Amino acid sequence: MNFSISRQKLKLLAIAAIGLVPLLFTLSFIGVVGDRASADAEHWHKVAQNAPDGLMAQVVTDHLNPELPVDTGRMKILTLQLPGQSQPLYLIDSRITNLAEYPHANPLCGAFGCAFFGYIPASGEGFREVWTTYLNVNLPPEVTLFESSVELRNKLPVLKTNQMQGDRIEQLHWSFNGQEYEITKTLLTPQTYE
Repeated sequence: MNFSISRQKLKLLAIAAIGLVPLLFTLSFIGVVGDRASADAEHWHKVAQNAPDGLMAQVVTDHLNPELPVDTGRMKILTLQLPGQSQPLYLIDSRITNLAEYPHANPLCGAFGCAFFGYIPASGEGFREVWTTYLNVNLPPEVTLFESSVELRNKLPVLKTNQMQGDRIEQLHWSFNGQEYEITKTLLTPQTYE
């Protein structure tokens, strides 16, 4: 009789543990989401109201022809600051209007996609560019260009971008090597898209 009671208690403990694991996982996930570097579209804002002083002047100097007037205030910016991150990372999306309707208004878009930049505050004054790439913004509707990340490398967040590779999505992981961002991992999804 004692043996069957112990066995029954053991079963109940096992069932409770199995039920507790998903609950703990969900609770830990909820805690992480609050600290996550969210790169969703709603977190990008117009540069005119959200860029720190001097940042866009640096972008213009680094990437734009002074003879070509571009309203950089209509570009978008995302500020990433995770716990443990040494300084903010400012991501700039160079698109300033609807690319399909007004391609001439996007001088930093071309055959390879549109320019994206990453800047950090410089040690003295101003800003230092740490990431430059062209990303193809034409993705299936359910796929985002950027994905959130909680991982830091050299005290800056790992960036995850999605790009079409044939009929599949390739996710690129960009990590800061102490000087600039470089691709450190690529993942090809099994799902195909038309």
